[in-house]
Amino acid sequence: MILTIVRLLNDDAGGSLVEYALLLALIALATIASLKKFDTKLTKMFTTAADDFKR
Repeated sequence: MILTIVRLLNDDAGGSLVEYALLLALIALATIASLKKFDTKLTKMFTTAADDFKR
């Protein structure tokens, strides 16, 4: 039993999955923060584009 626990603690096979998940979370947070910063400009830009398509 102790040998199995030691093997599980020393096993790093899932480490890269955790690293990718953390990287993905960081990218998502950065994207959300940048979208919130440019919220008004983006809204105006898309509204103008939509109005141009209506013409």
